[in-house]
Amino acid sequence: FLVVLRWLRSLKEAEGRYFKFLKASCLPEDFASDLGLPLLLPPDLAPQLLQNLQKLQEVLSGSQTLKTYQDLFKAFSPLTSDIYELLKDQPGSAQERLIQFKDQVYPS
Repeated sequence: FLVVLRWLRSLKEAEGRYFKFLKASCLPEDFASDLGLPLLLPPDLAPQLLQNLQKLQEVLSGSQTLKTYQDLFKAFSPLTSDIYELLKDQPGSAQERLIQFKDQVYPS
């Protein structure tokens, strides 16, 4: 839990530094929005991140059978691991393979 809170605090502090810099500079006020400021995080991001970190900790502490990153991937996110296994040997870049997979699963 503390890791997530520290991360959120560091984001807030960084955002404060950015606004301080923008205020001291000669840039127009609307330049902040061009930089994606203020930083708007989805409301469920912190709880989801915490849940994923807890799950990862549980997987790592509860298993002596994890020998490779693929084993960890499979234990942490089986569906994503299965999709990766289907796509990893396909030709093209990772992005192209994901787009092709998405188009096959969710045709327009």
